[in-house]
Amino acid sequence: MAPPAAAPVRAAPSIFDRRLQRARLERARRAGAADFLLAHVAEDMLDRLASVKREFRTILDLGAPGPHLAQALAALPHRPFVVRAATSADFASSQPPIT
Repeated sequence: MAPPAAAPVRAAPSIFDRRLQRARLERARRAGAADFLLAHVAEDMLDRLASVKREFRTILDLGAPGPHLAQALAALPHRPFVVRAATSADFASSQPPIT
């Protein structure tokens, strides 16, 4: 009796197409001015942080697609130091840093 045939080995599925995600983000940046959702997210983040009693002196904005969050955080009453760490797409588009 012959042994059963082995099933073919499949590669792990790619759940996120990073190249497609970068292309869509870049297309949205080129279209411009449709940033109302980013502004809403920044406002929502500030609402959530309002219930936190701790005042963070340094805040890292890691890869947010635009300056909205960093600007909103920098405007907090205790004036934290906000560091924006851009993605490679941000570096390519040469966005100015938030000060």
